[in-house]
Amino acid sequence: PITIVDEVFGGTLRSVIVCVECQLVSSAQEPFCDLSLSIPTRLMGQESDGDEGDAVSEALARGNVDSGAGEGSADGESSTKAEFIAESQNEAGSIAAAPGVQGDAECASSSSCDGSGSDGDSNKGCSASRVLLSTDHPTVRSILSKLPAEQTTSPTQLNLAACLQAFVAPELLQGDDAYECQACAVKRAHEHSTGGPAAAASSPSPALKWLQVVQPPPRVLTIHLKRFRTDAHGIQKLSAHVPFGLQLELNAFCGREELPTEVSELGLRSSPACRYTLYGVVEHTGTFKGGHYTAYVRHLNSATGWFSMSDSVVSPIDEKQVLEAEAFLLFYCRQ
Repeated sequence: PITIVDEVFGGTLRSVIVCVECQLVSSAQEPFCDLSLSIPTRLMGQESDGDEGDAVSEALARGNVDSGAGEGSADGESSTKAEFIAESQNEAGSIAAAPGVQGDAECASSSSCDGSGSDGDSNKGCSASRVLLSTDHPTVRSILSKLPAEQTTSPTQLNLAACLQAFVAPELLQGDDAYECQACAVKRAHEHSTGGPAAAASSPSPALKWLQVVQPPPRVLTIHLKRFRTDAHGIQKLSAHVPFGLQLELNAFCGREELPTEVSELGLRSSPACRYTLYGVVEHTGTFKGGHYTAYVRHLNSATGWFSMSDSVVSPIDEKQVLEAEAFLLFYCRQ
């Protein structure tokens, strides 16, 4: 049964997958009560501690890494989109190289790669964690062109919008994470039955995957910023200030209520405006081992506006101080 919590905070998150080989569009939906967003460490100005992913991301941001488009490519927009996908994958963790994907030097020399040198299967089974998407693949370029710029353009500064962009950024599925496309499986099974290659029927397909919030969005949007991460030194807190505003425009990250069934429908955006107003912030001070939570709430009928709530102490607070908080939770009310 639907509860009052579902009615106020509940929304629907959609996962869209497009097969690169046959362009079949598949989607799945699940309910959510909050969005948990990673903080892009590349934009925090922190040292990478030797982490290869951050190094690649920083090089991409400076334009010092070949995105795979080639010297003669004039498709700057696709190159930018490819860079952002690579950056987002570096933030998210390990993925495998694919046809139309360039692996790094470590991948090229790894014994886990096939090493055959051919474009089609040279990286099959490769577990390299850092890859750059090639914009030479016409299908990938076509699919990316359907998505809004906010979803595929690399952000240049750390803020809440950058966290949302990283959350919905397209992801390349390949290698161990390849997509089992039903349409391709049927086609390969038919080819196999007529004398095709023996392994063709079971070969997974490369695909692009991304997330979007389904219309209508939640009445109250709860955003959780992931401020704790595990590294070689244990659990560390990301204490950087992530700028957020009093207003939030969610249209670029929303999809229509109707499920997309064709590639041509991917560019159709939600018509109702998805505008939100900030009314609550929860700030965490301290570390993972010990800290304190303080809530800031906006009172619509009060001349003071904002109030700070620390344990049993409630006091007025300036709006500027609220916007400077190291937010852990943000609550936005739909207009």
